[in-house]
Amino acid sequence: MLGLILAIVFGVFTLAAPEVAEAKEKRPTREMVEQAEALAAEGWQLWRKQDLTAAAQKFEASVELNSKDANAWNGYGWALFNSGQSTKALRAFERCVKLSPRHPAGLNGLGQLYLGRGEYKQAEKWLKKSAKNQASAAWYGLARVYLLTGKYKKALPWAKKSAAVGSPNDFSKQMLAAAKAGELSDELRQMLEPFAAREREEDLKSDQPVLAENSTKPIAQPTQQDQGFDDKAWRLRLLALKEGGHWSEGAKIGTELVRIPGERPYEILKANWPKIATSARKQILKGFTPGMMGNKEMHPGFFDVMDLGMSDKDAGVRSFAANYLKMQGLPDFEFDLSLYRSWRKETKGLRAKEIMKQMKTK
Repeated sequence: MLGLILAIVFGVFTLAAPEVAEAKEKRPTREMVEQAEALAAEGWQLWRKQDLTAAAQKFEASVELNSKDANAWNGYGWALFNSGQSTKALRAFERCVKLSPRHPAGLNGLGQLYLGRGEYKQAEKWLKKSAKNQASAAWYGLARVYLLTGKYKKALPWAKKSAAVGSPNDFSKQMLAAAKAGELSDELRQMLEPFAAREREEDLKSDQPVLAENSTKPIAQPTQQDQGFDDKAWRLRLLALKEGGHWSEGAKIGTELVRIPGERPYEILKANWPKIATSARKQILKGFTPGMMGNKEMHPGFFDVMDLGMSDKDAGVRSFAANYLKMQGLPDFEFDLSLYRSWRKETKGLRAKEIMKQMKTK
C-alpha cells in the first residue's frame, strides 16, 4: 500500500514547465503525434523507476509536441506531483481533465493533490469523480479523507474497497479497522495526515523560541551557517520533543536535518535516538524521507537514518521505517526483520545513490 502512497505523495525538483494556459495551437502532424506518444511512453517507464526528473522532462517534451494528449498531461501531472511540484502539477491535471473530463487518473491526481494540501472538500469532490470512473486508487484517498474528517460511516465502504485490493500488511487494513471502530488512533492519524502548506507556513513564521522541558531558557537553534554542527543545540532540540506532541514538530526537525550534508544527520540522531520521544522518532523519519514534506532528493545517508528506525525497540517506529523503505521500492520488511538484516548487511557502507542504482540493475 505504501507503494500506493508513493504514487500519491512526495519530493521537489525545479523543472521548466510548459505553459499550460489555453491558447490557439497548431494541429500536430502525424509524425509529431507519434513522437509525442513515444516520449510519453518513455516518461512512464522513467516514472515507474521513480526517476521523476527525467520522467517530467519526457512528458514536458511530449505535451509540447501534442498539447491535446490528455494521457501525456496526466503523466506530466504525476511526475510533477510525485516530485513535490504541486502548483505545476495542478495545472497539468486540470489540462488533462479539460481535454478528457472523465479521465480517471487525472481526476484522481487532482483529488490526491488537494488531499496532500489538506483541502479535504476539494479532495473529496475530485476523488468521488475519479472513483465513479473506476479509479481504485481513489478509494484509498476517499477513505483517508473521511477518516481524517471524522466521517467514519462514509469512510467504511471506501476502506473496504481499498483493503480488498491492498497488500496484507498495508495501511488499508488499519484504515478499515478504524472506520469500523469509528475512531482514528493518534498513531494512524499521524501516518495519514498531510503536512498542509498552511501548517508549514505557520510553523516557519512562528517566532516563539523552542524551550527545553522544565526550562524558561530558549534552546539555541542551529544556524544555516554552522549547518547544525552544534551538537548541544541539536541534542536540546531533540530531547525537548514531547511524547504525544504535534506530529509536525518532529517532522520539521527531520526536514532540517536532511539539508545537512554528509554523515552529520545520522551522527546527530544516533547519539540521541533512544532518548527522543517515541512519537517524535517516527515523525523525524517522515521528515527525512524523500518525497515527504517537500524533500527534493534522497539524502546520501537516508538508509543509515532508516536503519535507526528499523533497529528501534518500538514496533511502531519500526513500522514507520519499514514503510518509508517500501516507498523506495524495497520489500516490506516490517514483519521480516531477518530479511531486512540480510539486506542491510549487503548494503552497509553504501551511499543512497549507490543502493538505488544497485536496485535498478537487479
